[in-house]
This record gives sequence, structure tokens and C-alpha cells, in this order.
Amino acid sequence: MLAPTFAPGLLLQVPFALLMFLVARLLLRVAERIGRALRRPAPRPEAVPEFAAAPVAPIVRFPYIMMVNPAVPAKTLPEFIAYTKANPGKISMASPGIGSTPHVNGELFKVMTGINMVHVPYRSAAAVMTDLLSGQVQLYFGTTASSLEYVRTGKLRALAVTIERRLDALPDIPAVAESVPGYEASGWFGVGAPSNTPVEIIDKLNKEIDAGVADPKMKARLADLGGIALTGSPSDYGKLIVEETEKWGKVVKFVGIKAD
Repeated sequence: MLAPTFAPGLLLQVPFALLMFLVARLLLRVAERIGRALRRPAPRPEAVPEFAAAPVAPIVRFPYIMMVNPAVPAKTLPEFIAYTKANPGKISMASPGIGSTPHVNGELFKVMTGINMVHVPYRSAAAVMTDLLSGQVQLYFGTTASSLEYVRTGKLRALAVTIERRLDALPDIPAVAESVPGYEASGWFGVGAPSNTPVEIIDKLNKEIDAGVADPKMKARLADLGGIALTGSPSDYGKLIVEETEKWGKVVKFVGIKAD
């Protein structure tokens, strides 16, 4: 049985159901292409030992938008950093829960800039957006799919995007890394299989999934959701899982994040 795999703590919010639908269609296409392959026990050598599933293929990466309520006086990211340093503890940073992706995104930003913001955890992203729009909290790292409309209509102000480059959907909004070199934070989505899946089956699945993701229509649909299509070998995907887990594990330990 194939299974989707996610970035640690990833919250996909609005596009989750649609993404699952797109992935299901992609996997059905793969199944039709490779037919019924006989399986024999042969664990993949490069399977990630910390995970039950063997990596098959990445599908999409989702950047986040660092955005504030328009009442915040800072208009740019450098202005925001300066304002927060001059007013420590005045900015409330919302998240949909302790340890969620928006939470750790913000904690990494705090560590790399030396600013002091108050973390306010909520029980859902919808509750965060309600209070962010009303000004009860000032800052949120939201997914592109759930945030683009608010930014485009001026209801929220985008300060930066969290990937290493500017986003095609928001070309005028800088990347955080332009002001904070080395900062990168994003969520990702991919496919895994049981760890004893034969290597030839993994490779066939990877080839077909990569072809599906590279299809212009699929890439365009993912882009509509604010995502960036990802392709790569099973080893590439396994490396991504390990690197991301180690990166965010260090952030969680350094900051001392503990679940409720």
C-alpha cells in the first residue's frame, strides 16, 4: 500500500483534500502503467531507517507567507525586525498549535534574528486567521493556498515568503533570506511505500510519479495551490526526509518546544 508522507509537523490546511485527490489520481495512473507486479521481500537498501515507509518520490513543496495585520506599522521585513527589536514582546506570533509548522517557522526566525515575539497557539488555522484579521494577533506564517487571497485583497500584509527565492505568484514579495541569509522554511508532500517493497517496484513507481508530477497540467495545478512541483529519485527523497527531520529537530531541541 502506498502512503503519502509529510514534512514533520506539516499543516497543509485548505489544499489538503485537493492534494490527496491529485495524488490519488496520479497513483491510479501509475498503477495502470506498471500493472500488477509480483512482490518479493527485499528491503530497499536506502530506505530511511527512522521511518516505517520507504521513500518513493517527492511531489510538492509548499512555501509559507510571513504576514501581518495591516495595523502593524512595519511595511517591510527589515522594518519589522527593527520594530520588533525596539518593542520586545509586543508582537504576538500565532500558530495552529505547539510544534506545528508555522510555530517552528517562527521560532527559527526568532533565533536567526534575535527578536522577541510572544507565541500564541490556537487549536486550528481557521481560528488563527480570524484573530489575525481582527488584529488580536499580529503575525502568522500561513500556507500560500490559505493566504494568497488575503494578501492580494490587502486584508493582510505579506512581508516575505519563506523559501530561498521569490514566489512566482507573489513576485514583488521578497524571500526572508534576502534580509536573513540562510533562512528557509517550507512544507513538503511525497509518497512512501512499505519498507519491504522490492527495489524494482520502488523504481518503477518513482519513474511514473516523477513523470506525472512533471506533466505541465499537474505542475500548473500545484502552482495554483501555491506549491512547487518536486521530482527526484527515491534516494533524493530519502535524503530530503533525513535533512529536514534533522534541521527541525535541532530547532525544536534548541528552543525547547514541548507538546501540551
